[in-house]
Amino acid sequence: MRGQKSARGAGSLSALRRWGAFFVLALLIAGCGATGGGLGLTNNVAPTPSDTLPPLLLIHPPFAETYACAEHWEGEHKKRGDALGTDCFVIGQVPTPTGGVILSPFKNRGFENSDWFTYRAAILAPVAGTVARVVRRTEPNQPGIIGAAPATYVEIVDRDGVHIVVAHIEAITVASGDEVTAGQVIGRVGNNGLSRAPHIHIGAWKGRTAYQLRHDQQAMLGGRGQD
Repeated sequence: MRGQKSARGAGSLSALRRWGAFFVLALLIAGCGATGGGLGLTNNVAPTPSDTLPPLLLIHPPFAETYACAEHWEGEHKKRGDALGTDCFVIGQVPTPTGGVILSPFKNRGFENSDWFTYRAAILAPVAGTVARVVRRTEPNQPGIIGAAPATYVEIVDRDGVHIVVAHIEAITVASGDEVTAGQVIGRVGNNGLSRAPHIHIGAWKGRTAYQLRHDQQAMLGGRGQD
């Protein structure tokens, strides 16, 4: 009985540690571009007045899989595409020693890019629009080590003139000038630029105004990419 209790205790401790790592991860990813300017876009957005809410932009879920996001707070970053952005990663089920499962962003120890459920996951276009810019970077990062800016990213302009950027992509499947639909596959997740782990960064702006992002929860019901 003591051995069983010990095993259960160890399993519970392991689960707690992994859950703790999950929340620490969210904080780490949220600060992946802590130096700012991670996309190489130089113009700052205007600060939002304290008595005014930033405009909202409803976006298509970036993944078909279950995912979580960490948001950049007002004033954390000032560059276009960085300001008010959100960092998203896929979460998967990992078995526990006691026969249960927990949700985690990675399996094993997370020291390899391939350990992360997000790595090479299909990225779905957050909006319909025209691809305005594609920037490619070939050097991948090792988890835990931040690379140099800029990241590989795709910039889309929607019909209202709002610019939306999706960064830290490994394999881009669209080109400048392409018309894309919301939910269309535009690439696969990598780990490059100012990033500590495989994930994507999404940011939006128009002129000098940064937009807050809101994920379309109805689209999550059947959000599947089209290869």
